[in-house]
Amino acid sequence: MVCAEAVLSELPVITNPVTNAADVIGDAILLARTDDADSYALEIRKLIEDRSLYQSLRVACRGYAHQFLDPARGYAMSVDRLIKRLLPALVN
Repeated sequence: MVCAEAVLSELPVITNPVTNAADVIGDAILLARTDDADSYALEIRKLIEDRSLYQSLRVACRGYAHQFLDPARGYAMSVDRLIKRLLPALVN
């Protein structure tokens, strides 16, 4: 949810490879090493010092925002599709 809020606000996301953010909003993120605060600090510093990088990530956010606004692609609908696929006998 936090990543969606950031993307909708056109704010770059700093996360790590353990999350699925790269699969969902790949071009709008910077990856830090898991469980490494210094790595996160380095990525924050990059955003502060490199205005071009910051702006390009903001622009990338715009390309991903639609998926968080489309009810057909929302969480509830995704869960519904998953249940129908995994447990068709219960749904029908």
